[in-house]
Amino acid sequence: MLIFLLFFQLQNGKFNEYYDSGIQAYEEKNYPEAIRLLKKAVELRADSSPNAKISGVRFIEYYPYHYLATAHYLIRDMENAERYMQLAFRNEEDQDKRVAEKLNFLRIFLEDWRTSKAAQTPPVAKVDLSPVFEYIRLKRYQDAIRLLDNMRANDSLNTDLYSMLIRLLDELKSSLDRTEEFNAQRQRNLLNLLEDARAKVASGQHEAAYLSYQKVSFLDPNNREAQNFIADFDLRETETNSEAYQQLLKQVKELRAEKEAKDRELEAAESATQIRLEEIKTLFQKQAVPLPTISLVRISEQMYQISVQYQGESLLSKAILKINGKNAREWVLSQKTNFTVTHNQPLIDQDNLIQVEIFGQDEHILSQGKTHFTPPALPKPPQIRHTFPFLRWLLIVFCLLLFISYWVFQRNQRKAFRLRFNPYIAGAPVMRGDMFYGREALLKQILNTIHNNSLMIYGERRIGKTSFLHQLYKLLPSVEDPEYLFLPVMIDLQGIDETQFFAHLDHEIQLALQQWSLPALEVAPESMDGRVFTQRLRQVIHDLKNACPKAPKLVLLLDEVDIMNGYSERTNQQLRAVFMKGFAHHLVAIMAGIHISKRWKSEGSPWYNFFEQIELRPFSREQAEELVTRPVRGIYRYDPAAVTQILQISACKPYIIQKLCVNLVAHVLNENKRRITERDVQYVYREIQHEVERAV
Repeated sequence: MLIFLLFFQLQNGKFNEYYDSGIQAYEEKNYPEAIRLLKKAVELRADSSPNAKISGVRFIEYYPYHYLATAHYLIRDMENAERYMQLAFRNEEDQDKRVAEKLNFLRIFLEDWRTSKAAQTPPVAKVDLSPVFEYIRLKRYQDAIRLLDNMRANDSLNTDLYSMLIRLLDELKSSLDRTEEFNAQRQRNLLNLLEDARAKVASGQHEAAYLSYQKVSFLDPNNREAQNFIADFDLRETETNSEAYQQLLKQVKELRAEKEAKDRELEAAESATQIRLEEIKTLFQKQAVPLPTISLVRISEQMYQISVQYQGESLLSKAILKINGKNAREWVLSQKTNFTVTHNQPLIDQDNLIQVEIFGQDEHILSQGKTHFTPPALPKPPQIRHTFPFLRWLLIVFCLLLFISYWVFQRNQRKAFRLRFNPYIAGAPVMRGDMFYGREALLKQILNTIHNNSLMIYGERRIGKTSFLHQLYKLLPSVEDPEYLFLPVMIDLQGIDETQFFAHLDHEIQLALQQWSLPALEVAPESMDGRVFTQRLRQVIHDLKNACPKAPKLVLLLDEVDIMNGYSERTNQQLRAVFMKGFAHHLVAIMAGIHISKRWKSEGSPWYNFFEQIELRPFSREQAEELVTRPVRGIYRYDPAAVTQILQISACKPYIIQKLCVNLVAHVLNENKRRITERDVQYVYREIQHEVERAV
């Protein structure tokens, strides 16, 4: 009867329960929860009132709409904040002075938001570069760079184009410096050649002097001394036409061809530079790179959801979000032009600088945007006067919930016993995560290793290798890795003939990747060698790179690899060769078996030094105790002596523990009891002793 009356009173005054809980959530700065609860209150009672009746003679001040308006504003949902503010005025909540002050503050903030939203201007489309190019024409590159730096500081739209032009001007300035140095060196060479030619004429070495004067004419075509000597020498030697003279002419021709080739190279470089300048100028004039849009929504006290939206035409490579100068998140945007992404980030209560950098396919910044954001601070809401005896009812509700929880626990315990609950698994691999014990640290170690290493998991029979692979198969797709998307493929090699080995691998890979809707490959032959398998795998990885949002990492989980010890060395070599191909950084293998042979007829082993080897050993005592007691905690109870005896018999090997426990639970169920004693262990052990001893 007490429970019925309590339930009736709670139903009768339900709107104020939602209202009180909503205000509490608001004061705890859990604004989404406050909005949900206050909306529930409004559904039950829509009219605001300074004296809202709860029951009997109990009343409260009921002003839900100004709370809803303020909570929406604090999560940056401006449209709903404005809507609920209008509802607060319509329901005359501003008749209360404290609420009126709150609403006036909110109205000012919303007007500022509407003003700033209307003041947003579209990106600047064109830039006047005529002063810059005038400096370039005069070869005053340093002045041009200084002017561009000033323009870049005032134009965030074309930052990447300014950077490209400044880099090109730096190259031109360096080239001009090299040219001036070259001309100075050229003048020094000219003087040295003239002195050398005169010395050779004085010593009678006219042929050597002829070559020196030819070099002088290349450096200074108007040099009168060189012209006169060359003309006299040619006139004199033309009459004789000696073989030595012909050799001299041949050398001069080679020198002239070398000089002309260098001149053409310089002209081509200068022409290419001018073309690049014009291309950048055209980009400034004709291409307006759009800016990313940055918006924020408050989701808890300090946590904000930052949304970035970009609409462009150029292919992108990545985007980087920076918060207060530090990288917060990076997105890979291969082959995309438009995107919308979100990131949750705690922000400080002061000014926050939020920046987004978007990179093009050439890995240079294509566009960037920034905004300053300071979390809004509003005055605390007025305290609501309550006449409801809240603490007394809260104590009653707490006791009631405690009683219900105990009753549900007892009911579930009885139900599990009635349904003969037995969670242990003996014989089959452990697929359920809640029954996988003792290997968590090893799982973490492998997940930190497989980025660049193949692994060999080895251990005695029935030590849990297959169960371990199945847990990896379930965990890998959910791994949050900034670079790779892990795609596991479970492959059981038991009973696979060598002639069907590569075809079996190919078949399992195709089945595992069906969800990605990759382009269909040619029908696989019934048997294939390593070469055909490699070709098909290369095509699969190529298609995955186009389909996956991040770089794909195909993880081959190979079970029962001991069978490969019976394969030929050629097949083993072909499989290892797959991991040496160009696409191998998208491929890794995790093999499981008792051992894999490293000795073959030839000197080199296919698998020598290939794996990081990890041994699965029996459990520690703590891990073994957890596997014994935890799966049935709250339903069956083990005596400490029974646990100790199970660990002694099993030598802490998980398969034997599961074998003993599954039979122990079956035994106590037949005995219609829930306590497992040392005598029960001894009885069950006698029944299955031959199986346990064979497993040990």
